[in-house]
Amino acid sequence: MLKILNINNIRIDAGTQSRESIDENVVKDYAECMADGVGFPPIEVTFDGVENYLTDGFHRYHAHRKNGKASIEAEITNGTLRDAKLASYAANGRHGLRPSNADKRKAVMAMLDDMEYSGWPNVEIAVHCAVSRVYVANLRKELETPKEKTSAKAKVGDKPLKDEISTTDLPPEDNRAEEAMQMLAADNETLTQRLAVAAMDATEEEKGMATTLIADYAEQIRILNIELVSVKLSRDRFQAENSELKKQVKSLENVIKKNS
Repeated sequence: MLKILNINNIRIDAGTQSRESIDENVVKDYAECMADGVGFPPIEVTFDGVENYLTDGFHRYHAHRKNGKASIEAEITNGTLRDAKLASYAANGRHGLRPSNADKRKAVMAMLDDMEYSGWPNVEIAVHCAVSRVYVANLRKELETPKEKTSAKAKVGDKPLKDEISTTDLPPEDNRAEEAMQMLAADNETLTQRLAVAAMDATEEEKGMATTLIADYAEQIRILNIELVSVKLSRDRFQAENSELKKQVKSLENVIKKNS
């Protein structure tokens, strides 16, 4: 639901900011563009019946404040604070300022630290946070593997033995190439869509509507892909459990035959 909200009635302090920090230069650029009349997408807010939690659009929010605006256009979704936090983990990978490595780490680690979301498969967390599956796997491994300290006693002269250095202290695998490929693929898809709209025999207003529809459909497809992954994983777990139950039934049948 699209609505104009009083900017003072929007909560930004409830843990729904998944970026590591706000880039003041971006806020300044946004504010200047807004002052020049450039249109920006509405921010996204989750309403729990009492509070409006900002989930996407922190730089736009601060740009409005910088310009002294008292209200802002927001797309409102009903839900809990927990729903708002989950939505925020996915926000930065969709559009706007590219998430930094620190931003990606913060979002993924927040999910891995959560009792429920940590049970999600790596690929599902990766899709939600717009990172690679390998990146999630490395962070999960980092959490699950305790850091081992180099023994101070194991020395030859005053030098520690090489084989006493823990492999867990080594940096995680560099996945920048894989992530760059994903970013390039996303940019290519966006460019293709823009070129398709530009080539349309239509008015500027109709092209604007087409651009909005394409963006909406792309987001729906992204969500459906997440749900599809979840369904496939649930199916695989069910099939594995069903196979195990069949084995147990067969074993019990054999026991009954022997005792009869």
